[in-house]
Order: sequence, then C-alpha cells, then structure tokens
Amino acid sequence: MGRNHPLVEGLARHIIEDALSNTSEPIAARCGFTTTDAVTKRTTLLLVRLRHLLESSKHQSLLAEECAVVGFTGSPSHPIWLPPQEAQSLLEQSRPVSDVGKAIKQMEIEEMLSRITELNSDLELFAKERSHSLAQSHRRVRAMTLEGQIQVKPQLPMDILGVYILHPGQRKQS
Repeated sequence: MGRNHPLVEGLARHIIEDALSNTSEPIAARCGFTTTDAVTKRTTLLLVRLRHLLESSKHQSLLAEECAVVGFTGSPSHPIWLPPQEAQSLLEQSRPVSDVGKAIKQMEIEEMLSRITELNSDLELFAKERSHSLAQSHRRVRAMTLEGQIQVKPQLPMDILGVYILHPGQRKQS
C-alpha cells in the first residue's frame, strides 16, 4: 500500500482530524509534555510548516511547502536554538521515562503557547534561511538545465503545527 491508497489517506485524515479537535483523549496531539532522559535541560520542539513562493523569470509562480522541526532550550524570550538535526532526532527518539499529572502538563503547555509570539523574529529568520537554501538549490539545478533565474520568498508567518516540551527526567529503577 502506498501513501495515496484510500486506506492510508483515510487513516491519516482520521488521526489529523482527531488531533485538531478538542477531544480530551486524542489519538495524536499537536502539543505535548514528556519527561524523558533524552534531554538534560528543558527543551521545546516546534513542528512548523513553511511556505515559499517561487517566482521564475518566465513570470510563473509556484508555492512550495515543507515541514521542519526546530528546537530550543531556555525561555522563549532568550532561546538557545538546537541544530536542526538534533531537534529532529529528539522528536523521533525521545521516550517517556515517567509521568506527571495532567494539570501540570496543561499548565506547562498553556504557558508556552502564551509566550510563543516571543519566538517570532527567530522563526522569521529561520524561514528566510530556508528560503535562501531552497533558492540556492533551485539555482544549481536551473543552471544545469538552462531554465533561467528564480526568486524564493518566504510566506510569513509560518504555521506552528505542534509544540512539544521535553522535560529532563531519570529512568525508573526496576
């Protein structure tokens, strides 16, 4: 079964719709708080969707999208940004080692969400860097194919699809 198979599409749609609804126990969540031994400092990961407008010298415009994971330690007012590969790895490999109460999780997530706008200038810079990188890639390919120039502009603000807080913890002794 490929990713376009009706079963795969239906399952993905169900999970996404459930995550976006306000149910108390979604299958997947757009926000999370996990106690893990994968970090030694509180770390926040953001799943973002970037959009780039590609304009060619032939007056054609295309919209390109990509998702990325960015992460930081520290507070939103003074974030220390992780390398993108490290943020991606933490999202993929962090496993919970203990649990905290639902009220604490909600409080932590709500506080982060209330301060998310403090990251806007850094996120805009990230979007511009990604657009520049995409433009460089297109220029290399277009130079080989003799297709002409292209401009790539980030479409701001980017969408924040998920916020995941990783809290340092220690593995339970058995």
